[in-house]
Amino acid sequence: MLAKIKKDIKPALVIAIIFMLVVIIGNIATWTIITNKLNEKLEDAPKEQELVLDEETRNEIADKTTDKLTGIVKDKVEENLNAKIAKDYYLPKDYTNPGLYVGSLNLYNVIELTCYGRQKTSINDDSTQYNISSKATATIITDDGYAITNAHVVTFENYKYQAGNFGPFRQYNTTSFIDIFSKIVGKFAGQETEYTFTVIACDTTKDLALIKLNETVPKVWKKATLANSSNLKMGEDVIAMGNAQGYGINMTFGIVSKPTFYDETYTEELVQTDAAINPGNSGGALYNVKGEIIGINSAKIVGNGVEGMGFAIASNGVKKFIDTVSKEMDLTVSYDYRAD
Repeated sequence: MLAKIKKDIKPALVIAIIFMLVVIIGNIATWTIITNKLNEKLEDAPKEQELVLDEETRNEIADKTTDKLTGIVKDKVEENLNAKIAKDYYLPKDYTNPGLYVGSLNLYNVIELTCYGRQKTSINDDSTQYNISSKATATIITDDGYAITNAHVVTFENYKYQAGNFGPFRQYNTTSFIDIFSKIVGKFAGQETEYTFTVIACDTTKDLALIKLNETVPKVWKKATLANSSNLKMGEDVIAMGNAQGYGINMTFGIVSKPTFYDETYTEELVQTDAAINPGNSGGALYNVKGEIIGINSAKIVGNGVEGMGFAIASNGVKKFIDTVSKEMDLTVSYDYRAD
């Protein structure tokens, strides 16, 4: 029986295998026909045209692309440079130029001065009418009305005639032929309101004078900090502000040409700078890039073949002068000083 069943299965299996082969061959043939048809369609389809540009057009595109890239790179470089400048100069993010920053801080730290006096015409000349005047600058150092200027700003030579009155202040190292301007008037940049000042003390050997406001301190009044001039380095950027030539407060920019040194003309150290120092700048401040006072402008060398040699009395000498005056005259002069 089992042999008969095996005999019956064999022809059926053969038929099934043949049927499967026919189906597979048929599918292959069908896919071949479809693939060939698709290839024929693709070959007959219109081909994409190649874009051909003439040389002038290519150059124009290249130039525009280069300009665009250059602009992007330039903007990025300037952004990074300005950020570095601001970092190097300790500037707030809104300022990338130290001059702008110092100007914004200290425009009202300096005062335009006009000094009036009477130069005697004879030994018996007792007239009080002013016959001389000068333009200069003062620098504010306290919140309550004190300012520093040069001794030569508030004094003048009175020829061979003895000065009659030196006023209610301590005069250091005065000669017989030096007198004090009897009226000192000041005003702030761009303002017309005038204020008067009294000379508290001056030292002609240091070329420094302490003056004080007679009126109530105005809102624009702005003191600045004295920095330690011993820390100055050659090449350091500086800004000078003052009433140059009497034209009003202006600013010049330069470097420390020579850090603190002594000169036979002065008893305090000087700072040399190539920032323009002109008549009228005397008594104005020389600032570092933080807006701190590193000196009080005093003099310049003038002559053929001489350029860019201006001098300021170093801030440490200014500090010493204020401290001496405060002690000997029992004054409280509350200035700020940064020692580091």
